[in-house]
Amino acid sequence: MNNIAVIYTTFLRTELMQQTLLSVLQTVPKDVMVLVGDQDFKNDNYVQFKKYDNLVITQLPYDCGVSYARNVLIEKAHIEYNCEFIILSADSIKFTPKTWNEAIIEKCINVLRSNEKYGIIGLDLENREPWEYSLRLEVPTGFIISKTIGLQFATQEDIDIRHCDICRNFLIAKTKTMLIVPYDNDLKTGEHEDFFYRFKQAGYVVGYTKALQATYVKDAPAAYFKMRKRLYHEFSKKLMIKYKINKWVIRER
Repeated sequence: MNNIAVIYTTFLRTELMQQTLLSVLQTVPKDVMVLVGDQDFKNDNYVQFKKYDNLVITQLPYDCGVSYARNVLIEKAHIEYNCEFIILSADSIKFTPKTWNEAIIEKCINVLRSNEKYGIIGLDLENREPWEYSLRLEVPTGFIISKTIGLQFATQEDIDIRHCDICRNFLIAKTKTMLIVPYDNDLKTGEHEDFFYRFKQAGYVVGYTKALQATYVKDAPAAYFKMRKRLYHEFSKKLMIKYKINKWVIRER
């Protein structure tokens, strides 16, 4: 499946990276590129992975942010490896035998190809709160999410894919749609709702399936946690200023 690449971002979680990156490399076929973007690159951290010819590691500027990291890797998948599709992943996501099923991946690809506006199919993530919602923006209130069961995609493929506006950050997508609607580099974190809102505004459609699943691994060492918690003040504030809203996310019951 040389038309697909795994996009894997990591920052300040070396031990976790070594565990979950190994799970990716042991799971995907050898013709699937695994593109890693590391914001705190140290060569010694990758010694054990030298034998994997399908692994490409990109040294990124320190603390450039997850948005910048994803954009760089998605562009690399497109320009350097001519990948039509990407699977978005991260150092917190461990691949398992439930993650890679070539027949199901081909069905997801066929569904995405069946409609120009189909852009993303979210995948299941064990141990992570579901985030398959409808999403809308109300100014000055905030981003409103509501948990609804979407209609099934119109497809002949034998796979259950439901419409949603936003999903978890583990997904398969058309590379070209991710280039047309890139992540906001100013949002080093807190990019999630912003990206999916703009994706919807651009006219693209998101789906979700439980047919493929990985496992979320919670790990927040002190250095990482210090950076991550900026989400709740610095970058959520940036998001609210960007959209002139009073709150970040409001769940509609």
